[in-house]
Amino acid sequence: MKIITRNQLKFAGVLILLSVAYQYGLNIIHNYNELRFVLAFQFFYFGSIFFFVWLFGRKENVSISIVDLSFKYHIITYAICNSIAELWFHYNLQSNCENISYVHLGGLYWGLGLLVHFFLFNIFSKNMELGFE
Repeated sequence: MKIITRNQLKFAGVLILLSVAYQYGLNIIHNYNELRFVLAFQFFYFGSIFFFVWLFGRKENVSISIVDLSFKYHIITYAICNSIAELWFHYNLQSNCENISYVHLGGLYWGLGLLVHFFLFNIFSKNMELGFE
């Protein structure tokens, strides 16, 4: 069993580019005090992530469980998005009104959601092995 597939690697590359563009765009919005665009910009970013998960996920081998796929894409997204955000602050690229605590809290809450996803992943995986789809 492969740990990561070719499509997941492609998704990871696209997500890195999207996340860097997101952080850069967020800086521009903050620096010009155009905070009214933040929410629309975030919806576009998250919508783009969902689109690329769908795009690359539907190309996966049909023998792979959808539960397994969704969890792997979730972990990849979590790791990349939080890493890019942390690196953005590490290299002091953030705007004046951004605070590292928001990144840490977002990562914590998202991590809790990922933990719930992990438990659901295990429950559904066991049910699928037993034939309870």
